[in-house]
Amino acid sequence: MEHHCALLTRKRPRNPAMLLYSSTCMALLSLLLSPALGQLDLNRLDGDTAVCPPMRNGQDDLPGFDLITQFQLDVIPLKGVRKVEGSTPLQVAYRLDREANFQIPTRLNFPRGFPDEYSVMVTFRMIKNTVNKVWNVWQVVDEDGWKQAGLRLNGDQQALEYFLMGQDGNLQTVTFPGLSVLFNTKWHKVMIGVERDQVTLYVDCQAVDKKPIKGKGPVNTEGDTLIGRLDTDADASVVFELQWMLIHCDPKRANRENCQELPITEPDPKPIPGPPGPTGPEGPRGPHGEDGRDGRDGLPGSPGSAGTSGAKGEQGEIGLPGHRGMPGLPGAAGIPGSMGPRGPVGERGLQGFPGPAGSPGPETAGPPGPPGKAGTPGDEGNIGPEVSVQMRITSYITTVYDWLTRTHPAIKTYRICFKFS
Repeated sequence: MEHHCALLTRKRPRNPAMLLYSSTCMALLSLLLSPALGQLDLNRLDGDTAVCPPMRNGQDDLPGFDLITQFQLDVIPLKGVRKVEGSTPLQVAYRLDREANFQIPTRLNFPRGFPDEYSVMVTFRMIKNTVNKVWNVWQVVDEDGWKQAGLRLNGDQQALEYFLMGQDGNLQTVTFPGLSVLFNTKWHKVMIGVERDQVTLYVDCQAVDKKPIKGKGPVNTEGDTLIGRLDTDADASVVFELQWMLIHCDPKRANRENCQELPITEPDPKPIPGPPGPTGPEGPRGPHGEDGRDGRDGLPGSPGSAGTSGAKGEQGEIGLPGHRGMPGLPGAAGIPGSMGPRGPVGERGLQGFPGPAGSPGPETAGPPGPPGKAGTPGDEGNIGPEVSVQMRITSYITTVYDWLTRTHPAIKTYRICFKFS
């Protein structure tokens, strides 16, 4: 049954502007969400040997990329990762739990691009709950989450699948079925040799099969490298134990590997030996032994070349208020404004204090005023005693004089003398 490649749970943006935005966001998220990236010692990365040099006859020192060293599992404590005993008591392995977020930008592993031909070698052990799952031991995705290359274990089909980008831009998958020997809780060593036109599989140092492939396309290294994720959900980690993971520039490196680190299987019962035979002649000298596997930590390499400029970051948050500035210089005098509208009438003010005495008036008397109006006749008086005519005249004149002095204070007092005959 053909297994179609399940893509990561991200949709490809259709708009070019959205593609650029998504690419930038994925790069930023990789830097922010990777638990180990903030603590990575960049001096340990193989920046000078990222692109494989051409192979020469008799050469066996092509560079390899030890992902356990690149991820620095051996020096940095990470959430969801702990050291355990490996395939033998002398080996160290790392148990990756569901909380592990094993993801770093691919550029840190391959700063100058991905090799065209290579070997993928991994020593691991599945736990019981992982045996029947479909999961990717190792995979490379681009900045939008689309798979570029990877090694998948299909527990449903008891098959191993290797997927890689084709020359036409589509993902092609090579399937090796019938590997029930691999799907258990024992330690296993899987090696994949990827050449220009074929993929070769070795399980526990035994050649399994070769499969032809179409033309390979370039591997996009602008995204991330992930380890131990479900194929249908790249955000979900599976539980397994990892002892060794290496990407090597020699696609035939598996031919020279051995499995001495795997547990020794129980040997068949030995037959009872007979009497020793005669000693034979010395045999011919054997071929040169295999090179030992790559060590974990070498001497510090020379400084790498300057990396390419990163993508423009997002706009930062608003900063804190600055200090109060110095007072500015006085401005030029402004032009007088026009008179405003008349304001409303104010309330009545309080009564003022009495004013000072006025200056005295002129000493000369003014002309007499006009005669006043006649007064209202008074009520008729009671009948008084009979008086003489002289007393009546005198009384009348006195009344008129009093009236004149009241209404005209300036009139001098004149003595009035009259005689009655």
